[in-house]
Amino acid sequence: MKIELHLTDGRVLPLSAETIDGILAEIAAHGVTPDLVAATIHIIEQPLPSITCPQCGAKSYNKHDIAERYCGACHLFHDQMQKGGG
Repeated sequence: MKIELHLTDGRVLPLSAETIDGILAEIAAHGVTPDLVAATIHIIEQPLPSITCPQCGAKSYNKHDIAERYCGACHLFHDQMQKGGG
């Protein structure tokens, strides 16, 4: 996974941390002040696209599952569930 932090002053910081605490520590290590990251907070708060299986309720954030309307838990496409196939 590639994470980049786009600062309000135009700089882009590549981040390797995978947790919020790790990201905040890495940002602080760069000497970045909160006013420079204020513009990115809104992006972080946006919910990730997801799809919920109508049969089992499992949620997937996989872009291919969303595009194909597929449930990895049921191993069925949503259209197959509606037709009773599975």
